[in-house]
Amino acid sequence: LPLVLPDGSLIACNQGANIEYPEHFSNDIRELSFMGEAFFNVAHNPEKPMIIATENVRVKVLGTSFNLCNCVNSNEIIVYLESGKILFYSVDSYDGSIVEQVVLSPGEKGVYNKSTGLITKSQFDNSNHIAWKTGILNFVNAPLTDVVQVLEKTYRINITSQLLLDNYFLTAKYEDESPETIFQSLQVIYGFDFQINGNSVTLN
Repeated sequence: LPLVLPDGSLIACNQGANIEYPEHFSNDIRELSFMGEAFFNVAHNPEKPMIIATENVRVKVLGTSFNLCNCVNSNEIIVYLESGKILFYSVDSYDGSIVEQVVLSPGEKGVYNKSTGLITKSQFDNSNHIAWKTGILNFVNAPLTDVVQVLEKTYRINITSQLLLDNYFLTAKYEDESPETIFQSLQVIYGFDFQINGNSVTLN
C-alpha cells in the first residue's frame, strides 16, 4: 500500500526506503528527507512546493510523479520524471547554496554523481526503472549487459558471467516473473546455463 502524506501525496516505497516528514507541513513548503528508492505522486500545490532532501541533493516539485533512487552502495542519485516538471539540484553542505541544477521534463532523468558532484540529464525510453513497482520489464534489442544490470537492480541479486554479454541482444517482455523463470527463458533463447545460489546467479 502506498504511503499517504499529510497533503495527500502518495509514495510507493521500494524495500528498505526511509522517509521522514512532519505530521503537518508548514505554510510555505512541504519538506521531507529520504533515502532508498520510491515512486512519488505529489499532490499539485503551486503555492507550497515540496522539497525532498537526500544527502546534499534536492528535488523541488509543485505537483508531479517521478521515481527517485539514492540506494545504499550506489555512486549515483537518480530521478526519472514521469509527469510535470522538477528542479533537481545539489547544495553546498556548509551554507545550503545551490551548486548544480537542472530542470527536468517528462521522459528525462537526472543523475547526480557523488564522486564528481556533477549533475547530468538525458532521455529515458523505457519503464524498467520502476519494474520493482510495476512488475513489468520490457527490453527492445537491449544488450545483455544492460539486461543484467536491470535484473540485478530489480531483484536485488548479483550476476556474474563467463560470457561476453555484449554479443547478445534481447527483445522480450516479462510481467511478474521470478528471476528463475527469466533465466530459464534466456537459457532457451541463447543456450547458456545458469546457476542460482541465494542472491547470486552465475551464467556460463
